[in-house]
Amino acid sequence: HVRLVESSLRTSEYRPINVFVNFYSEPEYNFRVPRTNFFPQPNVDAAVVTFMLKQALDYPSVASTKSFFSMVG
Repeated sequence: HVRLVESSLRTSEYRPINVFVNFYSEPEYNFRVPRTNFFPQPNVDAAVVTFMLKQALDYPSVASTKSFFSMVG
């Protein structure tokens, strides 16, 4: 499960970074990287994620991105 590509607002894993990422891009989970590939070994697995940037015309319609993100964060 990769938090950054989760687009559902109904999950406890949803954070302000998800709003930012989904505002500007279409994130896509590619594959898992097991924790055993790192030294020192972390307590979690990693993932490779691709971010396809949106065109400005495809951004959600908001009056002010600065105001929008100040409310989100």
